[in-house]
Amino acid sequence: MHFTTYIIIAVSVVLFAVAIIVGVLRNRKLVQEGKIIKRQGSFWESAELFITQAAFDQVLRSLSRTDLRDCKVTAEHSSGSRYVVFRSSHAWNAALEYKGSNNGIHYYEFSFPAYRTRNGVPYRPDTMNVMETAVEKTFLAIDPRTRVENHRLQFKSKF
Repeated sequence: MHFTTYIIIAVSVVLFAVAIIVGVLRNRKLVQEGKIIKRQGSFWESAELFITQAAFDQVLRSLSRTDLRDCKVTAEHSSGSRYVVFRSSHAWNAALEYKGSNNGIHYYEFSFPAYRTRNGVPYRPDTMNVMETAVEKTFLAIDPRTRVENHRLQFKSKF
């Protein structure tokens, strides 16, 4: 091998290590600031079911006051719809769907139905975690007795 090949390999290894360190430091900072919580490695493949006494209009009002700048998202909700879509500039979408109620208990599902990946991992999972944490905090602020259940989503891939 030529000397330049060794240099290119060394530079690549250093850049890869720097990228990992920067990601770890950013996540540590976000955890310390309370903007994210530590989650399983592929949390975006699961949906969260919120079981709460909060009615849909309460959730909408609270979400409209939630600071989502770190996620770079816009929230879309059509009047009469029971579905909120969060579109991020980081190549992912999130959705909050009102599933219904039973005896004053309301059910909501939060998931990431669309996201682009690189090597099987979303481009910016840190911003997805910020979004999910913000939604969790929104529900807990409305109803501190909110329960959260996780379940894996079933995926279909197109080739």
